[in-house]
Amino acid sequence: MSGTVFWGDSLVAGLINDTDRLLFKQHNVADLGLSGDTAPQILARYQQSPNRCYDQWNHVIWAGQNHIDTASLVNSVASMVSAISATHTRFLVVSVINAGMTGVDQGPAGARYLEKMAANTIMRSTYGAKFLDLHRMLVDYGKSISDVQSLSFDAPPSTFQPVDIHLTGPNGYTFCTLAILNKLQSLGYLTRSVTNAQIVAAGGAA
Repeated sequence: MSGTVFWGDSLVAGLINDTDRLLFKQHNVADLGLSGDTAPQILARYQQSPNRCYDQWNHVIWAGQNHIDTASLVNSVASMVSAISATHTRFLVVSVINAGMTGVDQGPAGARYLEKMAANTIMRSTYGAKFLDLHRMLVDYGKSISDVQSLSFDAPPSTFQPVDIHLTGPNGYTFCTLAILNKLQSLGYLTRSVTNAQIVAAGGAA
């Protein structure tokens, strides 16, 4: 059996929830998101032997929300990609996002924001087509609906982030799920497409 394994923190745990799982109905999915994990801790879990059962699966890496520094994030992701690539090259690195309601995480000058965006720039250059700039997609959507948080702080819209960095607002995680699924399909990693009926069932627009 093979499928797609998601590595990350609480954002991954929120992403693979009961509603958005409808979008993955035709695919085997493993949720290895652990709340509070930093990128080095996610790497350490990946390296543990019980988790090597996923070696042949597609790998989605969404790390860095519990930020330490740019180098630790970039290097941890690089170590995971290097290990995955020893078996195959079906991986996707998802950009780190910021929290628009937290000063240090706000653009354009928050210290943590700047380090996160620096990491995104490096990973975009390193992984090319296998990098998904989810941060930019979320911000662009927020700007399209004139969301103040997106316009003022280069952050996901407040409609998706009503409390903190977690995308618990209506359709917040569904937006991310669709973006990741579409990217996986464009890379040829998924053997079946998501149907319009599944998208509507999960709260998205077909």
